[in-house]
Amino acid sequence: MIKQRRFDIPFGSDVWISIVLGLMLFVTSLSLLVSVGVNRYIQDWNSAVQATFTIELPHNSGTQLPDVIHILKQQSEVEVIEVLEKSYVQKMMFQMGLSSSDAPILIDFVVSKDKLSTFNADKLLDGLQKIIPHTALVKPVLTSPEALAMGKMVEIVSFSFGMIMICAMCAIIAFIMYAEVQTHERTIELFNLLGAPNYFISKIFQKYAAVILIKSFVLSLALNVCLYIAVGALCMGESLHLGRDLSWVTWGYVALGIPVLMMAIVQFIVPVTVLSCLKKKYNNSVCA
Repeated sequence: MIKQRRFDIPFGSDVWISIVLGLMLFVTSLSLLVSVGVNRYIQDWNSAVQATFTIELPHNSGTQLPDVIHILKQQSEVEVIEVLEKSYVQKMMFQMGLSSSDAPILIDFVVSKDKLSTFNADKLLDGLQKIIPHTALVKPVLTSPEALAMGKMVEIVSFSFGMIMICAMCAIIAFIMYAEVQTHERTIELFNLLGAPNYFISKIFQKYAAVILIKSFVLSLALNVCLYIAVGALCMGESLHLGRDLSWVTWGYVALGIPVLMMAIVQFIVPVTVLSCLKKKYNNSVCA
């Protein structure tokens, strides 16, 4: 006599796992975008109260560097003086496709915007050129309020777009996983009650396993692309802002590896958990 068992799958626990991992991905992505946005607005505030000038000295003028620093310290408007490392300048020139053997010596100094009206940059440059010929002074380009507003608008739109897509994709992944498990449960139970051979049921299991894995991978890939689009659009506003320090953009994309790592969890662990549960219950509930 053939003994039939009801094919009961605790699909609820698997869906909860998918939802929890989706929330972890959402929180990680949210913290990334918020940190990038906060960093951007801090730089905006700094650029609103000060201006950064850059002095370029010939590469062979290192021995006269103390004299230049002394002249800068005599300027009452100058607040912060920073000599950039030679290796940093060489790396920057290499990234721009230029020869780094003759990399200049760069000195950044900060002048408060309330003292810009009294600061004579041309007079300072003339004094430096008397000591070191071929000295250059790079003046900051003060960004207009309209450009700053446009940059902030790009950031806000991209941030909102990223949040909407993250929420939508997390919800879709959880829903698809739930629907696939439900469909798989009903299909296997139907063929089990009809007395289908184990080989036939195994083929059905393999088919639905492939469907779940493929859909999970495609949805996760789509979410990954949305994250890159959101952060990429966020970085577009940088071209409209004051300053040449783009290190936050680099670190932003490095930090993007964290939600990408979470994507790997969504792509592989959730489907594998669901399929392992299905396979275990399937092996215990086929026709005896």
